[in-house]
Amino acid sequence: MKNMYFRKESGFTVIEILTAMGIVGVIACMTIPGIIMNVRDAQYKVAWEKAFSSFSDVIKGVKKDNCGQVKGAAANGDEFKDKLLPYLQYTGHAYYGVRPSYTPSGYKKLNGNDLTPDIDLPLYPSIQLTNGMIIYVVNFSPDCSYNDATYITNQCSDIKIDVNGKKGPNVQGRDLFSINVFDDTVLPAGCSGVKNCNDYWTVAMTCNPGSTASDNSGSGCSAKYLQGN
Repeated sequence: MKNMYFRKESGFTVIEILTAMGIVGVIACMTIPGIIMNVRDAQYKVAWEKAFSSFSDVIKGVKKDNCGQVKGAAANGDEFKDKLLPYLQYTGHAYYGVRPSYTPSGYKKLNGNDLTPDIDLPLYPSIQLTNGMIIYVVNFSPDCSYNDATYITNQCSDIKIDVNGKKGPNVQGRDLFSINVFDDTVLPAGCSGVKNCNDYWTVAMTCNPGSTASDNSGSGCSAKYLQGN
């Protein structure tokens, strides 16, 4: 008598399983790196927000030591770097012209081009903080009269902060950000020329991830990310 209680079970073949696994692997290879990059960029933005707030307090300390102003606090970038040290927790610092071991070989702009032809940051006065961040003192003006003929007027110094240190990605607009120091305030790059953060050109044109446009240096990201964008 034919057994009616048993029937042939259907299932996946080994080839079908391997094919499915291969497809999943390809999708993972395509999506996971992007997810990791997005997570890291989010971490850099948070670190930048904290760094900007902390450095603003450092400048308040420098001003307190100099009759309430940045102007005249130092004669050059090296001296200004030394004025910052008492208000920072650091593991090392270097003077202009010295390329310390804690700095990377160079930096890139957000559009992928090298930043070095414009400015070789590791050669500027620098400070390595205990949390791994690196502070660079650039374009210091003792009388706060630096002008870039475009947006910046009466600047005391351009401070660049690498929130991830030597590890990279070492890209302006991702882990490298800028603070423009004036005698009466400190502002992120991208809004300093008009002393507010509504300068459409500098933010929109210089902070456009994925664009290879020549204007897309990444400098405007300093202001953009503090606005929560």
